[in-house]
Amino acid sequence: MPTTWLQSLKAGDKVVVYNRNAGRRVCEVKHTTPTLIVLTDKRKFRRTDGRLTPHECCSFCTGVTALEQATPEQIEEIEQAFARAVLVDELDEYWEEGHADNFAAYSLAQLKSITSILAARYTEVETE
Repeated sequence: MPTTWLQSLKAGDKVVVYNRNAGRRVCEVKHTTPTLIVLTDKRKFRRTDGRLTPHECCSFCTGVTALEQATPEQIEEIEQAFARAVLVDELDEYWEEGHADNFAAYSLAQLKSITSILAARYTEVETE
């Protein structure tokens, strides 16, 4: 695995954190040391291979957690998927019976429109 990109990371750079169980998230580098990459969420990764440091892993942690080089396309895809998941969760709150699965096929733009319409309507109902 080529690791030259790990050596060039600096504060403010975006990376993809991959976990076999939790998927991928975009995170930002807070600072680096000669041996570590520290993210803004305080997790520490080894500069040599991009893996989470052993003392950062918990005893029940079974997923491999490592850094991946972030491309603009990956960042956009991951951030949109996260935004979609947040919006689906917000829509789920409007239905007591939890029918959020009906929204899983909608695009991010459609979910934003639905959420803003429902939020406006919810505000109207509260003020009546």
